[in-house]
Amino acid sequence: MPLYLNADISNNLYIAIFHRNHLGILSANPVTLSGGIYSYDFTTGSGQAYGINAQKNLGSGIYGMYAGDFNADGTINPNDKTNPWIISAGKYGYLQSDGDFDGQIDNKDKNDFWFINNGKSTQVPN
Repeated sequence: MPLYLNADISNNLYIAIFHRNHLGILSANPVTLSGGIYSYDFTTGSGQAYGINAQKNLGSGIYGMYAGDFNADGTINPNDKTNPWIISAGKYGYLQSDGDFDGQIDNKDKNDFWFINNGKSTQVPN
């Protein structure tokens, strides 16, 4: 989905993406202007995001963000399981601990997202 900006860009432009329960990522390279459009594809390789191993290999050569940062502090660790996952387990809705976005907080969210990504941290500089 395109994001439209009404601004003059005079320095390098980098793209940062933050999501409610994923680790934030930053483009490893500045975006370039082509035909009046800035574009960047994070999915084509691990080196597309700033840092080392900053993205997860989702299979078939596609890369994406690490899920499981349920408390959105930039690190996937036991605190994400303690709060909010344990507090939300068994509930339904648009909740921070819903790792697979199926509308329910269950063991799939913990096991398939938090557990396998535990120990990862965002590499987006402050």
